[in-house]
Amino acid sequence: MMATTSLFGFFSVLLAIPLLTTCSATPQAGSPAIGHEVRLERAEYTSANGVTVLPMDVYIPAAPSGAGVIAVHGGGWLSGTRRTMRGFCKRLAANGTLCFAPDYRLAPADPWPAAYRDLRAAVSNIRRNAATWGLDPKRLGGFGTSAGGNLAALLAATGDLNATASWSGPMDLTTILVQGCPCSSQVERYAPTEASKLAASPVSHVGPATPPMLIINSEDEIIPLAQAQEMAASLNAAGVSHRLIVVPGTRHAIAYFIREVSVTVRWLESHL
Repeated sequence: MMATTSLFGFFSVLLAIPLLTTCSATPQAGSPAIGHEVRLERAEYTSANGVTVLPMDVYIPAAPSGAGVIAVHGGGWLSGTRRTMRGFCKRLAANGTLCFAPDYRLAPADPWPAAYRDLRAAVSNIRRNAATWGLDPKRLGGFGTSAGGNLAALLAATGDLNATASWSGPMDLTTILVQGCPCSSQVERYAPTEASKLAASPVSHVGPATPPMLIINSEDEIIPLAQAQEMAASLNAAGVSHRLIVVPGTRHAIAYFIREVSVTVRWLESHL
């Protein structure tokens, strides 16, 4: 177990790149490239409270394929920023897939369901402005790491996305504490009641209409492997296409970026 790593807070320098441009939701000519013909633009969306305006980075390929992915950062629902998703979004966009990385409100100031509702608002904003970015609104998937993996899986299970991939995402907040996860403080500050823990658990929303899902978890990391196995079993019982990858060792989420990014990008592209 990674005792020296705080829950959901492992952010790798592999994903860090400088912010290169800030602009509106509308693409602007002359925006600098940030890799293999990938342009970074800044958009905004209004959170679910109808008041807070939140930033969202948009990674635009030179020739968008029509598919897009919303990338949700981790941080235990208490911290984190969209900027930690840069490495993944650059990789995805270099292959032609649009990538949207939004910020969202954080607990404890804004506990469940603020983050989930904000991300639903972001998805609605993305689909509403799909033509702006060359997106087919029926080809929008999700990706998340750690707490972001929980939220991306939840968006998919509740019908907001067309496919999703989760790295080290908690799938059942009603059981994770008794499974030995050192995350009681984060979970309680995010979803303090049993009802909120149940509602915030992707596994509790799985059904035949749940879209395809890729689940990746290490053998012995902060998030118990039992969480991924429970989600895979629920998807299997519902007849949902899915894949579970178990990573050897103790690495958590972004820490296995190099090992799992290629398979994740290929999986998302093949399902969108």
